[in-house]
Amino acid sequence: SDLEFAHAVLVLEVDPIEDAAILDLRLRKGVRRHGMTLMRAHAGQLLEETSARELAQQLKEVGEEIVVLWGEHLAAGPDGARAVQALLDLAGALSLAETAGAGLLEIPAQANGRGLREAGVLPNAGAGLSPVDEEGLDAHGMAGALVKGELSCVYLLGADPLGKVGPLGGGGPLGGIGEPVRALWEQALARAGTVISHAAFLTRGICAHADIVFPAGAYPEKEGTIVHPDGRIQRLRPAVAQPGQNRAEWQVIVELAQRIGLDCEVLSAATASQQLFDAVPFYAGLTLEEIGGRGVRWQEREATVAS
Repeated sequence: SDLEFAHAVLVLEVDPIEDAAILDLRLRKGVRRHGMTLMRAHAGQLLEETSARELAQQLKEVGEEIVVLWGEHLAAGPDGARAVQALLDLAGALSLAETAGAGLLEIPAQANGRGLREAGVLPNAGAGLSPVDEEGLDAHGMAGALVKGELSCVYLLGADPLGKVGPLGGGGPLGGIGEPVRALWEQALARAGTVISHAAFLTRGICAHADIVFPAGAYPEKEGTIVHPDGRIQRLRPAVAQPGQNRAEWQVIVELAQRIGLDCEVLSAATASQQLFDAVPFYAGLTLEEIGGRGVRWQEREATVAS
């Protein structure tokens, strides 16, 4: 909620209306009620040294409390590492770390993107962003391995690599990255021996390539937790029951794991949440009861600060 009181907000490689509607509302309030300066930029301006300096100077002239809303796509692609470093350089030039009310706020490409990363759904980190002995594959690496024949099966859990999740006929390329990524995944799914999809909607990609489709629950049917981009953990409670023989995703994953010899020891959604809290160091001691109806920012918990 503090976002609307910033002196300036730079929107970088993200569309708040599409990607973070609640933050778009804060931005509108800031501009209309508090005189906030709203600016837009793209990755190319960060990567070009002169443009980056000009951008920093323009922001400095507005005030000290500057917030940069940046989209996850900024870190993707061949120039991702350079773009992230340029973003950090901009933050340093603006002294964001030393200024109250200023900072960087990443907007994930998909809902709960931050929560997934904190849980360890990453190729190069485990639960709580802990180091791993051996890195795995990211989405691009998986696609390449399928094309080369190094992988033969792919499980698409709530995702269509050929388009954003949505009704048949909707959506653009994966993550908005561009046609090369789409072309790579077209080859990958065509070469895959088995494509399993867990989806709430039948997209064109799923219809064209999936051998098995599990029905995934819609948002009113889900149970668990979700993490807001600012670190607030919120609880999801099912508003309606799963229809027919439809089951929650965790139930299908647990059964599949058992069939390949892995016992997850998960008997309920609450058990899965507790395992998550136990695995992530900065979630230590967290319970569903503490999250309650309003949620909790893990950065503000006494247990997290103490550790």
